[in-house]
Amino acid sequence: MNTSSSHVTGRRLAKTGAWMQLATLIGLASTVIGMTRAFETLGTAGVADPSGLSAAIGHVLWSTAAGLGIAAIGAILMGVAVLATSYREKWLFWFLIVEGVIWGAPLFPIGLFLLAVALLKRHEFFPVKLDGTTSPA
Repeated sequence: MNTSSSHVTGRRLAKTGAWMQLATLIGLASTVIGMTRAFETLGTAGVADPSGLSAAIGHVLWSTAAGLGIAAIGAILMGVAVLATSYREKWLFWFLIVEGVIWGAPLFPIGLFLLAVALLKRHEFFPVKLDGTTSPA
């Protein structure tokens, strides 16, 4: 694979993975809306009908899991973009660091993967010239 096609593929993978991180926010918004509806059901039906509450909570859990799953796939795509291609942009480095910290709580292996990829490849994102200065990107 030549460098230019590797760069283009890496850019596509990285940007797709970055956009997929929005699924976490969509899943969180769906969770808040769903839990609000679940407690409205509890308020109107009372404790006598737990099936309505459990059905609403089940719906919330599916939307949360789907959001996290899509975002996890996006995180892996960003890691693959760095490991398998020549795409190296500073925004991707910092995105990997931030996402690695964020993913550290819900799914520790994904967060650790992103942090490790960014930190092990940091010299490729910020090349240093022989005189000690960094080259412009």
